Amino acid sequence: MNDYIKNKIEKIRSMGFYYTFDGYAVSDFLTQLDKVIEIKDLVFQEARLTILTTELRSSKPLDILALLPAASLLNVSASAMEQGPYGNELWFEWILPSSSNA
Repeated sequence: MNDYIKNKIEKIRSMGFYYTFDGYAVSDFLTQLDKVIEIKDLVFQEARLTILTTELRSSKPLDILALLPAASLLNVSASAMEQGPYGNELWFEWILPSSSNA
């Protein structure tokens, strides 16, 4: 994991718990995910976290299995995986005060 991604993960961890967003759980998930696939960038905009990924790493089966419990703790209201022009994009959305205005 490069320093740029480490710093972004630490920033997310420092957000703590805010409505349905748990910065600790999200940062743990991202740390586990980076063991399996290279994270190119993290973009947190309003209530959506977008993870730009590039290629799979050679990882152990246990690293892949560790993603399952970590992902189950994310408390997301929506998520998806899309192929974009710069690689694969995983995104997650939470219910946050700034995004709950209809």
